[in-house]
Amino acid sequence: MQTECSKCHALIECDSALINSAIQCPQCKADIVVKPIIKVVKGSEPERIIMSGRPSLIAQLPGMFIGFILGLSGVGAVQGWKETNNSGLLMMGVFLVICGSILFFKPLLAHFGTKYTLTNKKISLNKGILSKNETSVRIADIKAVNVKRSFCDALIGCGTVSIGSAATGSLELLIPNIPHYKKLKDEIEGLR
Repeated sequence: MQTECSKCHALIECDSALINSAIQCPQCKADIVVKPIIKVVKGSEPERIIMSGRPSLIAQLPGMFIGFILGLSGVGAVQGWKETNNSGLLMMGVFLVICGSILFFKPLLAHFGTKYTLTNKKISLNKGILSKNETSVRIADIKAVNVKRSFCDALIGCGTVSIGSAATGSLELLIPNIPHYKKLKDEIEGLR
């Protein structure tokens, strides 16, 4: 078996019966305790989370604002119906409130229902609040990591990261509106 000198880091051949015994290093003459060298096999380390997050909610603000305005318009139309008793105004008000609510709450549900997680072994994208959908790509299978930024993305400081897999040959994961898109890309590149 081999052991390593704790002073000069020389590899020393010795008998395994000497484990935990004191010997003298033949090179630097330092007294050392014999410890076996443990080799770590690649891929045997436990999975650990490197980065995790959600898409930026700021990117959804324009749609949420439009939904809020539509909802307020609908409430105003319903108030007008109370004064005029016009059923068309009531139907339009209810329709605007429903459309405004959908436009306002859909981005919130998408934000809180989407999470990406990068570990030392894979990257996953989890979607859904009531029903869950997870898509994962092993780091070893990643073929390409691309970043796309629109003009609006540049204004709010986020980007869309797309990951291509060697298994399918196409883009497999699309993670939109990531605030730390460059850090995510660099971390994935570092693990490959």
